[in-house]
Amino acid sequence: MKALSGIKCIVFDLDDTLYPERQFVLSGLKAVAEYMAIYGVKSDEAFDGMKSILDCEGRSYIFNKYLQQRNMDLLLVPKMVDVYRNHRPIIYLYEDACQLINKIYGNYALGLITDGLATVQWNKIRALDIEHYFDIIMVTDEHGESWAKPSELPYAFVTERLGMQPYQCLYIGDNPYKDFIAAKRMGWHTVRINRGYGEYSRCFNDEQYEAEYAVCNLMEIYDMLM
Repeated sequence: MKALSGIKCIVFDLDDTLYPERQFVLSGLKAVAEYMAIYGVKSDEAFDGMKSILDCEGRSYIFNKYLQQRNMDLLLVPKMVDVYRNHRPIIYLYEDACQLINKIYGNYALGLITDGLATVQWNKIRALDIEHYFDIIMVTDEHGESWAKPSELPYAFVTERLGMQPYQCLYIGDNPYKDFIAAKRMGWHTVRINRGYGEYSRCFNDEQYEAEYAVCNLMEIYDMLM
C-alpha cells in the first residue's frame, strides 16, 4: 500500500468525486419536466423524452433537441435552462465519500475546489449538506474565468488561506484533463478516484496530467494516510 505522509490538508473536487453528477442531471431534467406541465406536456413523458436524448446523445443541446422533437417553440429553451440551473437538486454523496469525510473530519483541514456556475455548485453543496465539513470552499466561478481549473490560482489560494505548505496538501478528483496538472506543479499530492463509471472513467491523459496515485474507492486513501 502506497503511503501519503505529512498530509495536513485534504481538498476535494465535487462532481463525480463526492457524488455522481448524473444524479444532478436527472434531478434537473425532472424539475424541467415538471415545469413543462404548464404547456400541456405530461411530466413523466417529458422526463422520459429528455432522458432518452441524454442516454443516446449526451447533454449537449438536450432542451433544443427535445423541443424540436415535439415541434415546440425553441424560445422555451432559456426558461428550461433557468429551471435546470436553479432547482434544488436531489443528490446524495457516494458511500465511500461519506465514509472518508467522516473518518478524516477533525483530523485534517478540509477543502473543496469546484468549477461550474456558482449558483449551481452552491445548490449542490447545500443539497448534499456538506458545507459544515469544510474549512474552505472554493467555487472558482465566483473569482472569474481565470480561476477555473487547471489554473494554479485556486490551489495557491487554498494553500495560503489555510497556512499550509504545498507538500502538506492532497487534492482528490476524477478529471484527468484539469484536476491534477496545476496541483502537481504547485507541489501538492494528488489522487484520482476512478470508480469505473462516470464521465471521465474511461479517459486517460499524459503523465503530467494524471494524478500521482489512482484509487477505485475513496477509503483506499484513508489507508494510505495511516
